[in-house]
Amino acid sequence: MPNLDISTKRNSCAKIMAVALLTIAVSVTAAMAQTNVYTNPVGFYSLPAGTGTANQFNLVGLPMQPMRMDQGLVTAVTSNVLSTVCGTCSTNNYGTLNGQSYYVELETGNGIGQYFGIVSNDTLGNIVVSDSGENLTTINGGVAANDAYRIYPFWRLRDIFGPASACSLTAGTKVSNSDNVFVWNGSTFLQFFPSSSLGVWDQNGVGANDNFAILPDEALYILRKSATPTNTLLVGEVRVTNTVSVLTGGGVFTMLCNSYPAGTTLDASGLTAAGTGFHGGTKVSNADNVFLWDPVNQVWQQYFYSTSLNSWDLNGVGATNGVPLPAAGGMWVLCKTTGGLWNKALPYSP
Repeated sequence: MPNLDISTKRNSCAKIMAVALLTIAVSVTAAMAQTNVYTNPVGFYSLPAGTGTANQFNLVGLPMQPMRMDQGLVTAVTSNVLSTVCGTCSTNNYGTLNGQSYYVELETGNGIGQYFGIVSNDTLGNIVVSDSGENLTTINGGVAANDAYRIYPFWRLRDIFGPASACSLTAGTKVSNSDNVFVWNGSTFLQFFPSSSLGVWDQNGVGANDNFAILPDEALYILRKSATPTNTLLVGEVRVTNTVSVLTGGGVFTMLCNSYPAGTTLDASGLTAAGTGFHGGTKVSNADNVFLWDPVNQVWQQYFYSTSLNSWDLNGVGATNGVPLPAAGGMWVLCKTTGGLWNKALPYSP
């Protein structure tokens, strides 16, 4: 399998029972931008693996972001270059730094909540992004000068679960005698395990892949071999703005996640809003579908938005308003015709 193409936004997520401990945001003055900038709340979130029965799956999202590397304001923009007031770009090339992948996320303006993988930057703060054919000057009305941005590293499995030598999951010499993590790449699952012999995370069929990047709106499908559940504390920043995920059209499945350490519902999620590409219908076969994972019964539950009932409908059950999306809860989304951008509303007041 090829390494991650950060121009393709793999989307996914998970149903998680967890607790978040948040700190209060504090105000700091950013001298470089000469404006007030606020830090995100920082805390932790407990990611589960296992259900009390051997060989069970959990689908988990990442409601925390890694600690930011830089923040500031955009000064100019072209189709795929953001010119910024970037204090760390003079010493850091975020295209190659530490062999890791990084992204820039927009915090204000028309592009708020969208993220783009960084290809390279120069010492003056001109950041080349991988924009999947989108034009930054026109997308959602266009990114503009004075829009705020932040630079983050992508999560890696070693950051989430720990290095293979000291992992919260069970390491092994091969995929069959270790816990597994599956990552959706848009068309198939990539399978990883913590290798006790290599001392790194191993991508099955590829070999050592310790720096594989996990996208911000992505979920991980964890196979816990032991009957004993375990948990991983994910420490990082909590989002204080909405997030935007790409919905792929044309009958292609995408995996998405709530991305927040607080629950919401399908009704309040904004999934059926104009521009998302998600369409309702009179029955499951002529509507786009949402699949939610049931970790207890280890099955998917299929929903569609019923235009005749004006309600979400659990296939075979009927109207089911108030369908919960738990904190960091995830789903498959199947858009059968067009795709679009899902602007996921923040389910709490920052």
